[in-house]
Amino acid sequence: MWQKVFEEHGSDEFTVVGIAMDSEGVAPAKKQYDRFGVTFPALVDPNYATRFEFVPWLFFVDEHGVVQDGDWAEEIKKMGAIKPVTDAIRSQWTAKSDRNSLESLAALVLKHEAAPDDLAIASELASRYVALDRLEEARNLLRPLVKKYDELEIARSGDRAQQIALADAYIQLSRAETDREAQVHASTMAYYVYPTKGYVKQVVRIKGPDYFDKTEDGKMDSEYRSSNIQRLVDERAAWIGGN
Repeated sequence: MWQKVFEEHGSDEFTVVGIAMDSEGVAPAKKQYDRFGVTFPALVDPNYATRFEFVPWLFFVDEHGVVQDGDWAEEIKKMGAIKPVTDAIRSQWTAKSDRNSLESLAALVLKHEAAPDDLAIASELASRYVALDRLEEARNLLRPLVKKYDELEIARSGDRAQQIALADAYIQLSRAETDREAQVHASTMAYYVYPTKGYVKQVVRIKGPDYFDKTEDGKMDSEYRSSNIQRLVDERAAWIGGN
């Protein structure tokens, strides 16, 4: 659908940008982009930094960088001629930073040493270790930290900020693990603590990538995906209920 929209409307004034959430990075997401012949800008969010609570999620951003509510086509009609993003607007954006530079990493290490139980700092540091392929350091950072928290208590608490923080830590741990079973466990705990559709799909994809990404006929195994998602939903409900 969005490839067609891009082909019809794509220009200097309008574009489509896709963001795939996948803790294993570009490769599995690229399979889907290639499968559908995507030519619009396509990104991957392995850190779940966007924190979309359900997928797919569509939103329209105007030329001022303001997210508009409602149907994108109707928003365009109301705006009249679309205005290009000007250099003045671009100059207000935050410049791209080198988050994995030695200086940036060292500063974050110091922050972690000052607050070793801060989940947000630890998760961010672990995500940078993963990006640098320093997986053992990421595992050693997160494995003992997540054990300090009672997942069930936090999941039942209704404290959304704490749920997101612990779920983020587990997602980063799933990226750092090299054993498939450990990856499944960590991503499952992320979903149990903070149940978003993005997380549950990630668990299923890690558990059965061949079924989830691409079968022999080139199509996603919808039955496998749907049945396993429902199974996880039911298992979490039982976990929360103490059964």
